[in-house]
Amino acid sequence: MTLENEPSTQTSNPVAKKPRRDPIAWHFDWIPGILTKPRATFQKIIAQEKPVWLTPLLLISLLVLISAAVAVPVRTQLTQSEIGELPEGFQYWTDEDQAKFFQSQENKLGLMFMFVFPLLKGIAGYWALWFFFTSIWHLALTLTGARVPRVKASNFVAWAMLPFTVRLLVQVINTLATKSLGAAPGLSSLLPADAAGFMTFLRAVLAAIDAYWVWFTVLILLAAAPLSKLKKSKALAATLGTVFLVLILSAIPSLLGAWLSAATSNASF
Repeated sequence: MTLENEPSTQTSNPVAKKPRRDPIAWHFDWIPGILTKPRATFQKIIAQEKPVWLTPLLLISLLVLISAAVAVPVRTQLTQSEIGELPEGFQYWTDEDQAKFFQSQENKLGLMFMFVFPLLKGIAGYWALWFFFTSIWHLALTLTGARVPRVKASNFVAWAMLPFTVRLLVQVINTLATKSLGAAPGLSSLLPADAAGFMTFLRAVLAAIDAYWVWFTVLILLAAAPLSKLKKSKALAATLGTVFLVLILSAIPSLLGAWLSAATSNASF
């Protein structure tokens, strides 16, 4: 009796091919459109189902880098003038305390304080604005009855932030032309610089409001109804509430910084 060869039950499993990622769509051609013909460009952005928010955020980050770089000589000169005077009673300090003081003054003129920290602060500020505004706006629209994918909200907020590129360009030109860091930001000059208590918080809120912030807000308001498919009244209410809340949140770091500075100035060396 012969045994027939049974067919093999094992099959070769071909290696699964990894799905190819689509190349990043930069859409540089949208940059002039969002500034000059926003309504026509809105439709292109809203129609996107995939993330297209990287282009405006990278452009803003690049301009922050340039702004921080051109401000280094001005910032260095201002810091040198501020640390030129010795504190009162310096001659009575111990040698160790005097050495620590001179070391701290030297550190203030280093690359970290003159360039790296302002650069990181600027980039983090704009990316945080994009993240928190998108999150709050998407939540507000959802609670109002809209069914907007978060990616669409993320895309539009990023592109609506392009007016801030104009702000950064103006800052770079002003720094190069006047050799200064410019006046107080936004509407903060309406309140005295030595404001205390609640006025410190209010001054920080006003500092965030300038022509470019208003421009950004107008773009968001114009796109709220087409993006959310809600009635204009509901879309505008949710968007204005988001703008107000983000302004309040943006003032908290400045308020904490003022409190920490006051506590530091009251402490001994």
